[in-house]
Amino acid sequence: MERVLRKPNRLRQELAALAGLCKILRMLTRTKLPLIVALLATSVLGFAQEKSDAATIRALELKWTESYKQRSIDILSSLLADEASAVFPSW
Repeated sequence: MERVLRKPNRLRQELAALAGLCKILRMLTRTKLPLIVALLATSVLGFAQEKSDAATIRALELKWTESYKQRSIDILSSLLADEASAVFPSW
């Protein structure tokens, strides 16, 4: 008779332990899910920024090439920093 009473208690303990584990898992999921979403959003925005930077650099390279072909020193100097120095062939 004593064994019969112990089994339901043991089962209750195991169920309580599983319920506690489920609560912990739910808590972790609730806290980690927003973090994962934020990290994904940041990486997507970073990727979009990289594309934008690459397009800007490409546009500047094309502007540099065209102004070099046209021998337009004003445009070339506008693309350089104020402290930059360069030697160009005499035209």
